[in-house]
Amino acid sequence: MRMKAAAEEAKVAEPEFELDNFFRVSFKRTMEDASIGRQSVANRSQPIGMTDKKQIIIRLMEKKGQVRVSELINIIGLSDGRVRALLRQMAKDGTIEKIGKNRYAYYVLKKNKNNH
Repeated sequence: MRMKAAAEEAKVAEPEFELDNFFRVSFKRTMEDASIGRQSVANRSQPIGMTDKKQIIIRLMEKKGQVRVSELINIIGLSDGRVRALLRQMAKDGTIEKIGKNRYAYYVLKKNKNNH
């Protein structure tokens, strides 16, 4: 009951509880929960376009400094392949930079005259 009350107070989705052989608690995270100033996917009347997704990624990078593919999958709701393709496209156009390799890789905003 305390967890549900805390979720309501924080204005986030209530956790979901499951009990079978194990006790599980699932927390749903929306883009709104990630504090990037966007509506949650469930609350939008139209799907988010690729330009919007790029802006979400940029805002998240501005806030956190760096992001990983797994984090973006949860926030913007695309598949692993789609997120990676979007990040490749952003790296190719010079917006972001990939640091590291494989599962240890993360992405940052590319430093230029417009960025600090």
